[in-house]
Amino acid sequence: MRHPVDDKARTSSVVALAFLIGSTAFAVDGSIPAIPEVADHFLSGIGTAQMTVGLFLLGYGLGQLPIGFLADYYGRRPTVLIGMTLFVVMGLLGALSESISTLLVSRFLQGLFGASGAVISRAIARDITDGPETLRLMSILTSALGTAMVTAPLLGGITLDLVGWRTTFGLSALLGAIGLGLTFVFLPETRKARPTTSPLATAVRSAMAFSESRQSMLAMALVGLSFCAL
Repeated sequence: MRHPVDDKARTSSVVALAFLIGSTAFAVDGSIPAIPEVADHFLSGIGTAQMTVGLFLLGYGLGQLPIGFLADYYGRRPTVLIGMTLFVVMGLLGALSESISTLLVSRFLQGLFGASGAVISRAIARDITDGPETLRLMSILTSALGTAMVTAPLLGGITLDLVGWRTTFGLSALLGAIGLGLTFVFLPETRKARPTTSPLATAVRSAMAFSESRQSMLAMALVGLSFCAL
């Protein structure tokens, strides 16, 4: 362990990390059952309503690299607390939207800020564990991600029938708020030291190293294909 903690604190940390990574996945899949009703409500057409998913994923993809560098430079805790706070705010804005354009913008920004939970949860997992324990924790987080993806459409559909389409978007904000609260209480700063180089120089060096790694390029291709399939 790089940062030794007792079993109770470790369990609380794992739960917090699971909510951080699961809330962003829920934000995508939990809203899918509401798409037809969103289209009917705003008279926008099904194609425009479907962009609530596509724009979220676009923001989610674009946000990961800059958030990662910000977390390295300014620290994991402040970056994820600010990012997830904005994720919750954008989720509430989407749920209260009075126009399709407001909903689409809020979804893009929610994905952009939600990338902080997905990226920094993995960074913290690597900070607080070593060796086989890192693999075990990453497996737990992957299971949390898969569970969110599987259960989200079901819960979204139930919520849609009982309450309406707005609540399906609000659920992601609720889960994000729970993750935010758990992070604030149970996750300390885990970054060991600020990088000595600027974020831009680090980004350039990392991009060059990434492009020269066949394993990294293959992993990127596989992840990209999986998202295309979804």
